[in-house]
Amino acid sequence: MQNPFYNIVKADELPPGVAAELFIKEASPIWSDLQHPVNHIIVGPRGAGKTIALRQLDHKSAASPGSASYVGVYVQISKVSTVFQNVFASPGRPRIFSRAFSDYLWLEIMKEMAGFLRSVEKNAAVSGALISRITDGVIDVESSDMLEERCSSLQKEIEEAIDLWSIHGNCTWIPRVRLPLSLDRAARALRQQFPHLNQERPSLCLLFDESSPIPAECQRAINGLLHRGRAYCVKLAVRPYEWSIWKTEADRQIELDTDVKPLHIQYPNELENSYISSMQAVANKILQSRAANTDAGTKSWPADGSPDIARILADDSGNYSGFDAVCAASSGNPQNLLSICSCIFATAISERNDAGDDAGLTHISGEIQNRAIVRWSKGYEDQNPYPDSRAFCRSLVRLVRNSNDQARSIGFACSPDDPDLFTSEYLPDDVGKLIKPAFSAGFIRSSHSDRASLFDVPSEFYLNRGLLPREGLDLHLPVSPARMIDSNFIKTSARENVFRNTGNQPKDPPGSISAFLSTSFSPRLGQQRSDIKQALQREQVQCIDLSDAPSDQFLFTSIRKAIDANDVTILDATVLRPYTMLEIGMCAGGTKPKSVICVVNDEDKDDALAALPDYMKHLPVLTFSFRSSRLAGLATAVRSKCRDLRSKPSEFKTVAITDMPLRPRRRERSIFLSLPYSPIRERAIADVKTRLENLRWTVVVEEDMKSYSANDFQVSIQCAYACRVAVIDTTGDDGPDLLQCYKLGLFAGRRAPWRARRVENGKPAKPDPFASVPGLSRGSWDTIEDLVQQVENFIESEK
Repeated sequence: MQNPFYNIVKADELPPGVAAELFIKEASPIWSDLQHPVNHIIVGPRGAGKTIALRQLDHKSAASPGSASYVGVYVQISKVSTVFQNVFASPGRPRIFSRAFSDYLWLEIMKEMAGFLRSVEKNAAVSGALISRITDGVIDVESSDMLEERCSSLQKEIEEAIDLWSIHGNCTWIPRVRLPLSLDRAARALRQQFPHLNQERPSLCLLFDESSPIPAECQRAINGLLHRGRAYCVKLAVRPYEWSIWKTEADRQIELDTDVKPLHIQYPNELENSYISSMQAVANKILQSRAANTDAGTKSWPADGSPDIARILADDSGNYSGFDAVCAASSGNPQNLLSICSCIFATAISERNDAGDDAGLTHISGEIQNRAIVRWSKGYEDQNPYPDSRAFCRSLVRLVRNSNDQARSIGFACSPDDPDLFTSEYLPDDVGKLIKPAFSAGFIRSSHSDRASLFDVPSEFYLNRGLLPREGLDLHLPVSPARMIDSNFIKTSARENVFRNTGNQPKDPPGSISAFLSTSFSPRLGQQRSDIKQALQREQVQCIDLSDAPSDQFLFTSIRKAIDANDVTILDATVLRPYTMLEIGMCAGGTKPKSVICVVNDEDKDDALAALPDYMKHLPVLTFSFRSSRLAGLATAVRSKCRDLRSKPSEFKTVAITDMPLRPRRRERSIFLSLPYSPIRERAIADVKTRLENLRWTVVVEEDMKSYSANDFQVSIQCAYACRVAVIDTTGDDGPDLLQCYKLGLFAGRRAPWRARRVENGKPAKPDPFASVPGLSRGSWDTIEDLVQQVENFIESEK
């Protein structure tokens, strides 16, 4: 019997026909965009599906090479650049080697072009004149076979020149091509010869696949191909962080969304039905193809000729058995899933052979599946090709396995103000160097599902669940909330002997707590505010406020920075104001949610507590009096509560999206629409939904997110997480509705660019209390048609 999944994991090693056969278009999130004739950078970790999607555009995968509107040329640039690894790593390298790499890459493309010309020779005469035009007159041959041979011989000359330089210090290679211009002329020659190719759009598609890092000088040469308006286009597949240079050899900066458009591939949720069904289709295709290509005398899987992976792995009697368990253990990585299937089948075949049974099987026992998955998972970190990174990942795995709270993941927190995770104070450079290759290779997985641009770095990470086999662990359950790692954890013994801490981290005084005090800006409360701050400081609670702010202005930027910079926000909830509610939303909606402690004046305690909305009653509430003796008690209570929140965050903070075990997917063309309840507003929401569906926009309301939420307090946060923009009606009986102001704050707390529109039913009040909040526009509506028009105009501005 043979293992149908043996040696089928690497997509770049599959024959073109097999790669095309195994590709599931519905399972590739980038496929529709990838077909557009523009420059693309496909970014994604190991095994996410970059290569197999790219190879569908290759001329060798086309059913009829003479019918496509472009010529796709697939090149593994990592293999091409291997020749130059030692050259570019040496000091004092001559600039000529950058030109030599360009020539070498051009020759590789010409070899692929020769393959295309051979495939169309049956239908069209390929003359030496055409080959000369394609090669820009550099190579003078009469046939496509001769072209491939000549390209290979010239590549050997380049390699010999590199060897000669390493021995004698001089390079004999003379550069021959200007890479962008030569490729542009080749594409135009193809366009003139074959009328079926694009005449106005790129007719040559260069498919570059980077499976391992290449030197910076090679990156610059390839960046020089990313020009708009050429007769060719480039599709470049890279792993995150491994393409570090975004300038050409002439030092021109590459412009995203102009020169090149990024396409991001993320691992899907391994428990979603869409992932399970698509992976089942891939596995069944492999079983079918191997059964069809098996010699008559060889037993294959399955024996009855009706391959179905779900039926073969239907026995789920083990902790890790059944096809759903395989999908869960893969952590959404298709390459991992095929590797696990290969391990399961190999185990079953080996045990059957040991028993002397050569009959084909139609199922595999749950006990065999369980042992195979556990064995594969335990060795998963050994597959990390970076030794230092592998050792670091092992130390983290040990920490998780030995944790008392049975956490299955570890989060890496970074400063939301810092665009680069690996230079933040939470992860020193030496730690970043260990994390970066593990993430780019897929051994550490991002907990975020989208990116705003190619350079955005996620702020949270967690270890791949495939790393953590443990008997009795139910893989069907959602991932537990992440254990956050701060600068103190970096010094723990879990990382001993893996890296040396630089000791440059700023240290807070022992027991120190920092807080942002949010109170009224009224000058008449200045003395009381000062008394509160002094009482807190005596209890080692370092407290800041915006006491110098003018009384008629809401200083959005200053408040957001103050919230971000401190451990906790102390909010005066004696009288709830629109500003107060917006600040609560900012604390909940930011990248790193902040705990909130509410304080109320003892004299107004009963009325204040009764006025608190239900969703705010989850927050800690303390009372105070402006009498000095009572302020000391308040300071002690605040300090005690802050200590409690450090060890066990309040429910308010644990509803943060980044820590939730179940969360919706973010949607690009979606809008959060929220109106205070009334029959006319319910009808208005229905009308807006109908109108926007025709524009291919999704309207999200609170009702849509209740299934994702443990309590009502989480619903609005889920809505803000799932959507990029919002339209929120803040109309209240006597001023802005407080709950609606809180929802605005969920968007305002984001560090990434955000947009929201605040609308009011009726004539808008003046002055606008949120006029200084950037990204927040304002409007009013009287009829449902007015509201629909407001929303349509708002999303039109988002295009």
